Amino acid sequence: MIIADLTIADMTIAGMTIAGMTIAGMTIAGMAIAGMTIAGMTIADMTIAGMTIAGMTIAGMTIDGMTIAGTAIAGLTIAGMTIAGMAISGMTIAGMTIAGMTIAGMAIADLTIAGMTIADMIIAGMIVADLTIAGMTIAGMIIGNLTIADMTIAGMTIAGMSIAGMTVADLTIAGMTIAGMIIGNLTIADMTIAGMTIAGMTIAGAEWLVQPVRPHHTLYT
Repeated sequence: MIIADLTIADMTIAGMTIAGMTIAGMTIAGMAIAGMTIAGMTIADMTIAGMTIAGMTIAGMTIDGMTIAGTAIAGLTIAGMTIAGMAISGMTIAGMTIAGMTIAGMAIADLTIAGMTIADMIIAGMIVADLTIAGMTIAGMIIGNLTIADMTIAGMTIAGMSIAGMTVADLTIAGMTIAGMIIGNLTIADMTIAGMTIAGMTIAGAEWLVQPVRPHHTLYT
C-alpha cells in the first residue's frame, strides 16, 4: 500500500467492526478528507486488489449505520474524484463483487442516501468517465439481484434528480451503451420495476425522446 499527501480532519468513527479484510496493491495519492463521521459500520470478508485512487477530495461526509459483508473489489482505478456534503444513513450492502472498474473525473455534491439496501450485486468491466451528479436525493431504495456487465458511461450529466420510493427487483442489463445523454430535472416517484430484461440497447445523443401524440377521433352515428 502506498499513500501520499493524505489529509484527514475532524473525522469521527464509532462502533466500526472490520473482519477478514484483504487489501493488495493499493495506491492512494493526494486524498483530502474533512468533517467525515462514520458510526455503526460493519465490514466483513472484504477483498480489494489492484486499487488506485488519485486526487480524491471528500468534505462534510456523514455515514451512519452502514453494513458491508462479502465484498470483493479487483482492479479499481479512481482519479480526480470530488465528493462534498454527502450523507449516507442506514445502508446495507451484502455479497457485492466489483471487478475491473475505472472511474475518472467524477464530481458528486450534496448527495443524500437514506435507508438503502443492496444485496447480491455484481458489477464487472464498468468504465465511468466525466460523471457529474449534483443535488441528488435517494430515499428508501431497495435493489436485489442486480447484475451489470461491461457497462460504459461517458459524458453523462444528471442535475436536479429526485427519486423516492423506488423498488427494483430482478433487473438484468446486458450490452447497453449510452453516449451523450442529457437528463435535466428528472423526478421519479413510487416507481416499481419487476422482471425487466434489457439487451443490446444503444442510446446516442438522446437529449429529448418525445413520441408524437396522435389525435383521438370518435365516430358518431
